[in-house]
Amino acid sequence: MIMRQAVRNAWPAVLSGLLVSAAFPPLSLMLVVFAALVPWFLHLRTLSGPQAFRSGLLFGFVFALYQMNFLVPFVARWTGSFGLAVVPWLLASLIMMNYFGLLGWLIQRCYRSRCLWLIPLIWALVEIIRAYFPSLAFPWGLLATPLATQPMLIQHAAIGNIYFVSAWIVLANVALAEMLRPKDEFSANTPRLVLRMGLVFLAGLMISIARYGSPPDTRREVITVGQPGVDMAFTKPEEEARLLRAACSELMAGAVLQGSRLLVLPEGLVSGGSCLPPRTPFGMTPPIPTLFGGQRRDGEKIYQSAYAYDGQWQVADKTRLVIFGEYVPFRRQFPQIQKLFGLPDGDIVPADTITTMTVAGLRMGPLICFEGIFADVAEGHSSQGAQILAVMAIDDWYLGTTAQEQLFAGSIFRAVETGLPVVRSAASGPSAAIDSRGNVLVRARLRETVPMRVELPTPERSDAMRNRWLFGYVCLLAGLWVVVDPWIRRRPRAEAPSSAPNQK
Repeated sequence: MIMRQAVRNAWPAVLSGLLVSAAFPPLSLMLVVFAALVPWFLHLRTLSGPQAFRSGLLFGFVFALYQMNFLVPFVARWTGSFGLAVVPWLLASLIMMNYFGLLGWLIQRCYRSRCLWLIPLIWALVEIIRAYFPSLAFPWGLLATPLATQPMLIQHAAIGNIYFVSAWIVLANVALAEMLRPKDEFSANTPRLVLRMGLVFLAGLMISIARYGSPPDTRREVITVGQPGVDMAFTKPEEEARLLRAACSELMAGAVLQGSRLLVLPEGLVSGGSCLPPRTPFGMTPPIPTLFGGQRRDGEKIYQSAYAYDGQWQVADKTRLVIFGEYVPFRRQFPQIQKLFGLPDGDIVPADTITTMTVAGLRMGPLICFEGIFADVAEGHSSQGAQILAVMAIDDWYLGTTAQEQLFAGSIFRAVETGLPVVRSAASGPSAAIDSRGNVLVRARLRETVPMRVELPTPERSDAMRNRWLFGYVCLLAGLWVVVDPWIRRRPRAEAPSSAPNQK
């Protein structure tokens, strides 16, 4: 009996966790996201607050195990131990599931207060918290991510970034859950509520389709996206330097022959120099305006930076760092973690400000690897007048895992959110050029050494809605309301003074 009750309480969360996971690579059943949450939502509305929190933990753990599975082959290759690789996978999943515990509790309060319209905003709020939580910021496994392959459906990201699209998807799930409620729980308001939610969902779809069919005025700029085809994660340093010298020479010669205005190369081409010009694998002044990434040193500080050359050298530093890769949180409190996994000895320093660069007369917004999955960095560049976003990456750590496709999906969403084209250069791939509506114009095969010439439709400026970050504050207000509303409802009301005459 106890086991049967446990299964009855667990299966909706587990099923929804599996369905949402199926929308992501490698299965990529993307349209499942519009109904994947229905079993869980139907169950949450029957639970108490603590039960909903535990249900959220279960949903989150199932989903996180799938989302973070790329850590196993990555860490196993790094440490040489599969058993050791399981530790960060489980630890990351245990951390991630707590966000969904909070989400389950908040959604249950929405049902309790009959504030179903707030559930999409609550979901987006928790995604934003995951994306920007101090020291653990990691916008991964966002609900809208699978739709990156269908840019016609995600154009409202220009209103409130990727989180707005997630909220739109959740709206469909809430409406479907209401339609599937047991008939004895239907109220007179249920059909009208479902109809209104359906109309709002369709309005969002029409807005997206209309924007997709109305590209901005552009001029075509010939740009070469260079992919060295060199594994810069696990190749021995001497061999890597030799391969990069040959590849970069080939890419630069190709860009010159293609008559390109600019060549974009990946990060990792400079290692710790403190002067300009930097020491690079190609060992010469570029024969063409070039943008690429690498490390630089300023006294005791080390930065990941974007370097640009168009007759003069420029540098812009990275603002968003990779947890455990470029900095180790709680390093002083848990020094044994560094020794166990062979983590870097010192932390890279993040820049305080986002810097947009003018290269060969083009306003370029550099996004160095991990920054490509942060909507606020791209938004910062667009507000500074960027015309093109350039993602410079080393994704080789995750070759053969689903992480590469999710990183690539981030580049598509950055294009849609900002209304700006994106060029993406990764060491072994995926490298590509994406227009301002999220269409992939060219994409290189993995591990291929190739200079990809693209006539990139380039607008004068972004046509996306300004202040997209305000959507986050709308979500925050929704979260605050959900928390305080039951407390307000419980407050005793003072009795109104009687207007009837005293009777003696």
